[in-house]
Amino acid sequence: MKKCLFIICPTDCLEPIINKIFDCENYFYTSLGNTFCDDTKTIQYLNRIVQKHAIRDICFVLSCDNVIVLDALRNSELSSIPYLKHLHKDMNHQQSKLNFITTEDSYLFTVLSYHLNEKIKTLNFQLSDRQKQTVRVRGKIYNRKQEIFTSIYSNLICLEQYHLN
Repeated sequence: MKKCLFIICPTDCLEPIINKIFDCENYFYTSLGNTFCDDTKTIQYLNRIVQKHAIRDICFVLSCDNVIVLDALRNSELSSIPYLKHLHKDMNHQQSKLNFITTEDSYLFTVLSYHLNEKIKTLNFQLSDRQKQTVRVRGKIYNRKQEIFTSIYSNLICLEQYHLN
C-alpha cells in the first residue's frame, strides 16, 4: 500500500478528511501554518520516519481558510507570538511580490502556493541524498466549501533568485 506523510496545520483539522479521500497509509506531522521547523533535529526525525515506514510521498497541505495564515496576511493578533513572527514576515514579503493578482480567491491560492513551494524547496534541500531519490514532495490546498484538494501552483515565478555579474 502507498504510504504518504502529510505535513499539516493542526488548526485545519484535516486528518479525517485526508484519511477519507486519500486511499493510502497516512502519516501526519503538524506545524502551525505549515511554518515547518527545519532545524537539524526535525529533519533527522523526518528522515528516520520516511525511512522506517518506506514513505514515498510527502505532501504539505493547508486549507484556504487557515486561521494562522489568514491572520498573518492581515497582520492581526497572532503576530505577537514569537514562533509565528517569521510567518508574518514571510507573508508580508509574499504579498509585496504578488500584489498584481486581482481576485481574492486567486490571490489567496497564489500566496498559499508560494508559501508551500518555499517549504517544499527547503525540505527537498534538507532531505538526505537517499531520500531525495525516492521521495516525491508536493503541496495541496484544501477548499472546505467545495470539499476538494487542489495541487498548488508549482511553476510560480520569483521562487528562485539569480544573480548576474
